Amino acid sequence: MRHRLLQTGLAWWLLVIAPALYAHHSIVEFDYTRAYAVTGKVKELQWTNPHSWVQVLVPDASGKEIEFGFEMGAPVFNIRLGWRKESVVAGDKVTVVYCPSKNGSPRGTLMYIRLPSGDVLPGVAPRIYTGPSVEDMTKVPAPPLLGTTQGQQ
Repeated sequence: MRHRLLQTGLAWWLLVIAPALYAHHSIVEFDYTRAYAVTGKVKELQWTNPHSWVQVLVPDASGKEIEFGFEMGAPVFNIRLGWRKESVVAGDKVTVVYCPSKNGSPRGTLMYIRLPSGDVLPGVAPRIYTGPSVEDMTKVPAPPLLGTTQGQQ
């Protein structure tokens, strides 16, 4: 009987609990020791659970636009950080400081975003970031995939 109960408990854990734990990714996707900055125009803000995203069109060295995706927290966390659903709208020129994806794709986790008004909103990434100072956004380098090493204005 005891053996049967243990088997049932293990099966329940494997079928119910383990998939739920696996479904949410960990923070290992992003490199929290590096930061890059890009300036571009907002394509859209996806105000969704479990993560919100800001899509930004950023010109590379040749002028071709590359779409970057920046992950943020859930709306409830974003609101606590000062965000609103209308904080950025399509067409806004913004500068984003972010921790890049480890796979080199044009995506990352948002640290800070400078809005057209000059205001700066944080993401959740600064709490995890361990790299060099990003206090001065103009001194944060552009990502290599843009073909330039200059910081963003």
